Order: sequence, then structure tokens, then C-alpha cells
Amino acid sequence: MSVVYLVILFVIGYLLGSINVSAIVTKCVSKLDITEVGSGNAGGTNVARTIGAKWGVIVILIEIIKSTGFGLIGRWLFPADILGWGECGALFSGLVAVLGCFVGNRLPCFNRFKGGKGVTVGAALAIVIDWRAFVVLVLLFLVIFLITHIVSISSIIAAMGIPVAAFILYGNKPYGIYSVIIAAVITLGIVLGHLPNIKRLINGTENRFEFGRSKKK
Repeated sequence: MSVVYLVILFVIGYLLGSINVSAIVTKCVSKLDITEVGSGNAGGTNVARTIGAKWGVIVILIEIIKSTGFGLIGRWLFPADILGWGECGALFSGLVAVLGCFVGNRLPCFNRFKGGKGVTVGAALAIVIDWRAFVVLVLLFLVIFLITHIVSISSIIAAMGIPVAAFILYGNKPYGIYSVIIAAVITLGIVLGHLPNIKRLINGTENRFEFGRSKKK
């Protein structure tokens, strides 16, 4: 029964994550297909560059709230310790729910499997792990962004802190390593989603982000 429960959590999370807010908002506001304008990425940063920072922020907040909400449902409102792991059992259920949202965000079945890079779901994951981890990682993102004005490198560095936070908080607890593994899988997915950005960073051609426009580095 525990496996069935986790599968159900994952599938519902996938369907929820597949509701691509970037595509919906861009279509409603400007009649554009977000996958065919700007960078072609169906994420909040591309929305900000394409139709305005205000809409980008709205998309990012909705995506974070959506994934966080379902992750917390998986952690606290459903049978918390279905695996008999104590505190880590509840956490693992929440992270499985967020993992489903992440796959849906990256490969949304409702948007021709053209999704975002999963950064907002990574932020949700940090909240589900521990709100203090989220605060630290947001501050890390902001520091890197203020120095570089490059969203991609700021997102990658912050994402790398997620499994570190999971390990610090739960690595020494029974079965806590499984939660660290899920966090690492999502971080890896975020990094892989940024491969084109990493190539541009290496070549020195990655765009800097300015509110209202993007500027070449």
C-alpha cells in the first residue's frame, strides 16, 4: 500500500506540474506561445523578458505556491509516516510529491512536453525540506544575481544547495539519505535543464538580465 500511495502522489504531482502557468499567462496576456518567443523556455524568466517583469514574478510565485502546496499535502495532510520511517517518512512523501511536480514542470503533458527548467519547483522543494533552507538559498540566489545579473548561474548555484541542505538536516537520521537522493535528482534535473546556459557561460555569451530587457554580457 505504501508504494501505491507514493505512486499516486507522484502521478498527481506530475499532472499538477504539467499545468504550465507560463504558457497560460503568456497566452492570456499577449496571445503568444511562450515556447516560440524569447528563449523558447516555458519558465518565469522568459515570461519576464517577453511580456514584462510583473508577469514573470506572478508566474514564478504561482509555480512555487503550487508545488509547495502539494508537497506539504504529501508531507503532512496525507498519512505522514506510511513507510514507518518517522520524521524522514513524512519528508520522503512530500519530496516524492514535489518530484512529480518537477517532472511535470520539465515535461508537461498539457503543453506538448515543452516545459520550464524546474527552478521554481526546486524552490518549492527547499520549502518542503525546511523553510530556513529556502530562506538561505534565496539569499544565496540574490547575492549571486546582484553580482552577476545572470539568472542561470544564480539558479544553478542555489539549486546545488538543496541536497546539501537535505543532508545537513536529515542525513544523520534513519533513511534520511533517500530524501537527500531525491533532492540531488531534482538538482541534477535543474542543472541539465541549464546545459545551453552553461555552454553560453563558458563562451562568455550568456545574457545578463535587466528588468524590462536582457543585455549581453
